[in-house]
Amino acid sequence: MNTRRAMTTGMMGSMAALGCVFALGCVADMGEVGEVPAEEAAPLPLMESEAATPVSVLKLRNGNELRFYSAPKEGTAVLEVGNVNNGPSVTQRPELRDASPQEIFWAVSEPGTPVPEGLTRQPLTSATSAMPRDRMQGWLVETMGASLTTPEQCTSDVLFDEAYCDEPAPYDSHKCFFNRSGDTIWNSGRASSYKVGLCVQEGTVSDQLTYTDHNPLGACGFAFPEAIAWTFTISAGGWINWVWSAGPGDWWRTYTHATTQASGDIFDHGQRWNYEPNCL
Repeated sequence: MNTRRAMTTGMMGSMAALGCVFALGCVADMGEVGEVPAEEAAPLPLMESEAATPVSVLKLRNGNELRFYSAPKEGTAVLEVGNVNNGPSVTQRPELRDASPQEIFWAVSEPGTPVPEGLTRQPLTSATSAMPRDRMQGWLVETMGASLTTPEQCTSDVLFDEAYCDEPAPYDSHKCFFNRSGDTIWNSGRASSYKVGLCVQEGTVSDQLTYTDHNPLGACGFAFPEAIAWTFTISAGGWINWVWSAGPGDWWRTYTHATTQASGDIFDHGQRWNYEPNCL
């Protein structure tokens, strides 16, 4: 394993009590994208529960799963769940680097697949994204299996660092932990763009992401009750990626990420977010 940067910041302790569950609509039966996952594909990490309900679930050829979320005002998100043995993360492909959830759905869904309400094509969210603006729906489906040659984030310090630990537009802050162990809680605030990656190398961790929505009205807006984005128990080799983009009106969120009940675990965690609006 490569030499890793270690961050000593962070808060240790048990997971904070969580607020109300924020449902985001009904799951759309979208079926599978492309071929049925190969028999040799590694299983997904064990999932305990998930508070938010995706509006669409796409299963990819290599066994990875994409879960899309949408709220009318607050914005859209995509959660990718996978295993290092399945191959590289779709959301880490160069063409989709820092693309919005809408753009990711358009790229990996079969042509003619209905786009769920709230997931509409929007302008690129990052000047660093290489995603073409004029591709037809599903333009990435046929090439995903053949061209996923980038090392998986869990086996490449460089890839993980570039994806979560630097600050290209639209992000202006980040926090990363390499070879972390034990119960950990950390926060990122005032985000209208937020990206997180977690990879478990050894042991098992219980991982949960919660957030508080903030209405942009007024100098600092006002907060809505805390909600759970997802809850997982992840064993060695499992990883998750989360991308959230604010909706119209510059809604923003404060995120809290916690790993608890960890025993003999070693994991990498990285997150990037911006500081919009400028609210102290």
